[in-house]
This record gives sequence, structure tokens and C-alpha cells, in this order.
Amino acid sequence: MKNFLFCLLLLAVSCTGRRPAGQADTRTTPKSLVSVPVPATDPLPRDENGAYIAPYTLNDTTFLYSCTWTEKGEPHHIKAFLVRDRDSEPYRQFIRQSTLSKLNPGNAYELECHWKMLKELYPEPLPVHDLDGCPQTWIPLVTFKGKHYVDLLRCDPIWITDSLYIQHFLDGPMPGRLETFEHPAPAHYRLRTVGPAYPEPGLQVDIHIIDPVRQIAVIVFRTDVEYAQLYGALERIDQFDLVDWDVTDLPAGDEITWDEIDCLSLIPQEARNAGTVIPDSTAGRGELETEDTSTEK
Repeated sequence: MKNFLFCLLLLAVSCTGRRPAGQADTRTTPKSLVSVPVPATDPLPRDENGAYIAPYTLNDTTFLYSCTWTEKGEPHHIKAFLVRDRDSEPYRQFIRQSTLSKLNPGNAYELECHWKMLKELYPEPLPVHDLDGCPQTWIPLVTFKGKHYVDLLRCDPIWITDSLYIQHFLDGPMPGRLETFEHPAPAHYRLRTVGPAYPEPGLQVDIHIIDPVRQIAVIVFRTDVEYAQLYGALERIDQFDLVDWDVTDLPAGDEITWDEIDCLSLIPQEARNAGTVIPDSTAGRGELETEDTSTEK
């Protein structure tokens, strides 16, 4: 349960992109930030230290965040940039790591260990369910200036099989028994799972598909706490660019101010009235991105 609650806290950061109300920002730009002379013909905006102000595009790469400084004579940097090439190694590696059958050795080992824990808790045979067309792999989405992206810092998948619900936490993939699975409406799936991370009465998950073309869903998690988050199905994840990171230091998590999205307002009213989602007051405000038909690169 601690793993699940910690994961929900991370999801809260990704959904809002803002610190809790009343919490001060104690981060400061390093005073030793290297000053760079600004050419008279340079079209990109820079701050008083000569550093580029993100977002900006340089050499066909779009940066959403960039900070470079020196500390004790050593160079440091944190940069976030877009990966648009679906055939690039970062994109192909992301797809591999998000595919349950292609887990890397570390994640495969952790899944095996957690599977043994699950079997010790629930030795009886696993139930088998008809998923009735529900996508089996879901990836968290973030939104920046009205567009959806996959942030490689926070892209832990959810996998659903006919017998298991598996969620990737900080300590690897954590499986749970798929106790129930329902398809109460064409765009709504609901399941209940129990396991080491979600003891009885378990975790209820409501998947509300709000964009059937791009397979975008609002997923609502309900235990003793409740939370909603935007996800994309892996089979259509190539609709979205990746946000990759080049860092020498661990990012604090608030480098990019993601758009606030009122996830619950995107769910059809009749589904919300059914009592399957959390109250409006717990979410931020925002709008769903409309499909981008521009040729921006």
C-alpha cells in the first residue's frame, strides 16, 4: 500500500505540474551559471546569464527545459527535449520497456519476485476474464501548452491481462489478482484487483476512454484514497512525442510547468453520476488537447 500511495503522489505531480498550495519554491538558479556572449543575430531569447529560455528549438531539437551551471569547477546541466522520430533509439527503447513480454532483465526479475509474493498471499488459481477489447497497456500522459506528451521521467506503465493487473512502481512491476472485470459502457471498463500493493478490499480502477481514435483515457484509481490521471494506450502511443532528459543531476520534478488538466471533467456526465469517480474539487482545471494537424517540427 505504501508503494501505491507513493506512486499516486508522483501521479499528482505529473497531472498538475505544480507544488501544493502554500508550499514555497526553495529552488534557486545557481549563481555560478555560465554567462554566454549573445550574438547580435541570435534569434533565441536568453536570460541575463546568456542561457536560452525554454521552450526553444536549436539544431532541429525542441527543448522544454534547459539549465546549465558550474559547481566546484565542474559543469552540470539538466535539459528536457522532445523526441519526435519514432525510429530513433530512445523511442524504440521506450516501446520495448513498456511491452510486458519484452521487460529488461531487472524488471523481469522484480516481476518474478513480486509474483511469488502474490502467490503466497493468494495460492488459489487465478480467475480468468474476458477483457472485451480493453487495451492491455496504458502509459501516463502529460500536457504542455495544450499538447500531450510521454515524459520518460514518469512513464511507468499499467498492464492488464485476463488474470492480472500489473502496475510499475519504483521497485518494479507489482502484480495483483484481477478479481473482477466489467465493461459497463462502450467507453468504460472497471476492474478490482488485490495483491501485495493493494490488500483487501483492493484497488478499483475505472478506465474511461475519452478519445477512441487516439486511445486516450482518464483512469480513476480508488482505495482509501482516490485519484484520476490521463493515460494513452501503448498501441496508439506513437501519436505522441516523447520528453527525454539529458542530466548530470537528478531533476527536482518541477522543472517543467505542465498544464493543469481537470481529468474528471473529461469524463461523460452520465459516468460521473454513476458514482465511479472522485469529486471535482480534487482536480485542477484544464482542457483536453484537440488533435494536432499542424506540421510543426
